[in-house]
Amino acid sequence: MSMQKYFLSFLLGGLLVAGIALADHGEETGVSAVDPAETVTSADLGVGDLGVLPTSRLYFFKEWGRGIRSFFTFNSVKKAELELRFANEKVAEAKEVQEIQPNNEQAIKKAVENYQKSQERLRVRFESLRETSQNPNIDRLLDQLAEKTVRHEKVLEEIAAKAKDVAGVEELIQKVKERIEESAASGAKRDDPA
Repeated sequence: MSMQKYFLSFLLGGLLVAGIALADHGEETGVSAVDPAETVTSADLGVGDLGVLPTSRLYFFKEWGRGIRSFFTFNSVKKAELELRFANEKVAEAKEVQEIQPNNEQAIKKAVENYQKSQERLRVRFESLRETSQNPNIDRLLDQLAEKTVRHEKVLEEIAAKAKDVAGVEELIQKVKERIEESAASGAKRDDPA
C-alpha cells in the first residue's frame, strides 16, 4: 500500500472520529470553540481575491466563466485540478459570506450549497479518472486533494461553530462533510494498491 493510501485512510478515519466527537459535544461548539491557530484563511486554500460572492446577482457571470474554463480544459487530470481549485474558491466564498452576513440563513445556506455542488463535481471528476497514482500528475493531485480536504473540513467546522444559532446550517454542513468524505474516498480509489 502506498503512502497516499495510508494517508487518505488515516484522514477519513480522523474525519469520522472528529465528526462523532463534535456531534457528542454539540453544545460545546460555539464561536469560542474555534481555535484561532486552526483557522483556515483564503491563502491557505490557495485562493486570492474572492471577487463576487454567491449572494450577488452578478455571481452567475463568475459561474459562467468557470464553466467556460472547464469546457476548454481537455486533459482529465487538469480538469480535476480545476475542479479542486473551484472547490477551494467556493469553500472560501462560503466562509466569507458567513463572516459578512453571520445571521443571514439564506445567504449562508446558498454559499454552502454552492460549495456542495462543486464538491459533487469534484467527486465525479475523480471517479472518471482512468489513471492511478503511478502517474506523477495523479500522485500530486491526490496529495493536493488530501491536503485541501482537511482544510475544507476545518472551514466547514468554523462556519458551523459561528452559525450555531442560524437554523438549518448545521444540518446542511453535516451533509456536505459527508460528501467531502465521498470525494476523498473517490480519490483514494485512484491510488495504486502496489
